[in-house]
Amino acid sequence: MDKSSFCRECRNFDIRAVYELAYKRSQNSRLLKSTEGGFPIYEGFPTFFKQHTSLQALFHAVQEGCLLCTAIWQQSLKQIPQLITFQTKNHVWDEYDEPVHLGLSDWTPEADGMPYLIAVQHLPRGAMRNLASFEVYVDSEDGPFEFGQLLARAVQSDPASEPSIKIMQSWHYDCLENHTECARTLTQKRPLPTRVVDVGDTTAKPRLFATDGMVDKWAALSYCWGGKSSFVLNKDTSTGLFGGHIPLAEYPQTLQDAIIITRLLKIRYLWIDAICIMQDSHDDWSAEAARMKDVYGGALITIAATCSRSTDDGIFKPRKTSEPACSLEWRIPDVLEPHTVFLRSSSGGHLWDTAMKSEPLNTRGWTLQESLLAPRTLSYGTQQMFWECLCLKTSESGRPVLPGERHRDKAFVQSIISNKFDVWKKSKLILTRTALTVPRAWEDQYFAMYSRWYAIVRDFTGRNLTVQTDVLPALSGIAAAFQNLLQDDYCAGLWRHDIVRGLCWTRDVFPKMLSNGQEQKDANLPSWSWASVARGRFHNLLGEDSQWPFIGLEESAVVVDVRTKSRFADIFGQVSGGYLTIRAPFCLIEDPRLRETGEHATANPVLNSKVRKYLSIRGPKEEFKQQHQAHNEQRFAVIRLMRTSRSSVSEITGIETYRPGAEILILESTEAEKSIFRRAKHGEEKARKELWRRIAFMPISVPFEPDDEDSNVLFLDEMNKAKWKWTDVTII
Repeated sequence: MDKSSFCRECRNFDIRAVYELAYKRSQNSRLLKSTEGGFPIYEGFPTFFKQHTSLQALFHAVQEGCLLCTAIWQQSLKQIPQLITFQTKNHVWDEYDEPVHLGLSDWTPEADGMPYLIAVQHLPRGAMRNLASFEVYVDSEDGPFEFGQLLARAVQSDPASEPSIKIMQSWHYDCLENHTECARTLTQKRPLPTRVVDVGDTTAKPRLFATDGMVDKWAALSYCWGGKSSFVLNKDTSTGLFGGHIPLAEYPQTLQDAIIITRLLKIRYLWIDAICIMQDSHDDWSAEAARMKDVYGGALITIAATCSRSTDDGIFKPRKTSEPACSLEWRIPDVLEPHTVFLRSSSGGHLWDTAMKSEPLNTRGWTLQESLLAPRTLSYGTQQMFWECLCLKTSESGRPVLPGERHRDKAFVQSIISNKFDVWKKSKLILTRTALTVPRAWEDQYFAMYSRWYAIVRDFTGRNLTVQTDVLPALSGIAAAFQNLLQDDYCAGLWRHDIVRGLCWTRDVFPKMLSNGQEQKDANLPSWSWASVARGRFHNLLGEDSQWPFIGLEESAVVVDVRTKSRFADIFGQVSGGYLTIRAPFCLIEDPRLRETGEHATANPVLNSKVRKYLSIRGPKEEFKQQHQAHNEQRFAVIRLMRTSRSSVSEITGIETYRPGAEILILESTEAEKSIFRRAKHGEEKARKELWRRIAFMPISVPFEPDDEDSNVLFLDEMNKAKWKWTDVTII
């Protein structure tokens, strides 16, 4: 390293010395505090080394060509944009005359993994001005190898390079051999999926293999088809695939790379949906779709082609790696030749969402459950590889990756699959079998499990589906896992014991243009299911963990009966219809399609006006547009699902207040009728029951400081005076 490329101050900076202090601190477990997420924070050394007497002195070193000072200055320009004018004008620097220090940031081993090298100015009253932040990394081959957990790794430009292969192999073997929690996913001997690819080796061609219940280990591939792929299993291709007549080089690139990865992990079998399911047999497709929970949940590892848009795109895609901002000597005492460490700019923590959310694979609906069900996932992203198992969530760079939401945590999902929630079971038993008052903590635990389901649905509906009839099959595996825990009836995307709260959903129009296939809704789905609306992200405010504890339930509708009819054998897959009979306060309303006249001779003028205006808003308008089916003498109505109250605390007075509200379902009549039998003087007589269709959900919540003319206040006053009649209403 050319020392002339650094100023005198930077040549005196011993980066190893500050990392040695950090290592000793981590070994002594000295904690600063706990974060909001409960992670321990280790105290850093932000002012370890005084680099320059002021920011102006640092700028002079930049002008003289110091590489480290230049890297700091370039980041400082982003932190303090007004510094740009200082370079060309004789500006006063007095505001920035504090000394510049180099040191290490605070860090959390679980979230950050390691500290950042930072440049700061210590301001009066204990404040800090952050000028720059760098991730310090080492070359995987050359080291240094001491304090390894505190130093990041280089990310290779070629994911098929030997260093990258060694990293992914070490993750895999370390998990299998050393992870106690992960070991329980290996104890059960599992039969192979119906068909798998025998990947062979460098001398043997891959071939499709019918397993006939054989027990062995396998890998599964999660990837994007990228439209219509011709490389699939059907009557015409089965002979070549089963006979092993197709050379590896003729497989689509993504499948080729997946087979190579499987071989490198010393796994013999690989499941790929395109060639392990008969694509020209609807019966076979339906039967295999119902086994997704077992395919991905039972796989030793799932290989995720996260960066690939199609089967031709490949997994081993070259990466655009940036040059290091600077390199520094790592001087080990009594060692003549120093090692070299490198600096790269860093913006902070590495959450799963920020690193992976926009990758092609994670925009597809089917791939959500593939990721959630898998006990181990090896993901190939655009920038680097990622590993996720129950015990380790890390990146190729060496930093941890955290799921942004609880349902993405493999430990949580595997607990659902293995039915490990003893506290939840106790809550459910008491709540469903007795009328006793239970502790609120138990009640919250009970509803929290359903809230996790709503979080998954919210994630899922933000993704794309090419074929809208796949909406329930694409979640069938994770639904089956939840059903094993909940012991509840699955009802076209909702759950019987939480269906009143579950009905309080809305669908926001997704801002991106979706595929043509998603424009067409599945007409067989009941209107009360969120899956009946083809576009938009699902929301259920009452189902969110952060909201439900602050919502008081004053009154609730009662489910009389709910039924769905499965289209095929899979009870979690496609349905051919369904109905819900619910007992709730009921009120007829005016046709919301008609213009408001301004005259209020009719009953419930506030209600009618509120519904009419609500259905003009983007989200409700979209649901109404998709659900509405006009017919002669059509009627419209509303039912009240719940009376609620929300607690709020004034920031000024600190006083807690409860604001009343209501959850309203808007309905329209249908031409269909249902035959029922009712008691008469001489036995039973057959009658016809009107069937309704859901067209929107309308939440009513009084604001924190409402005025007398607030529409929600007026609505609730009118509703209370009207005394809606409790009625059994059947919705299809």
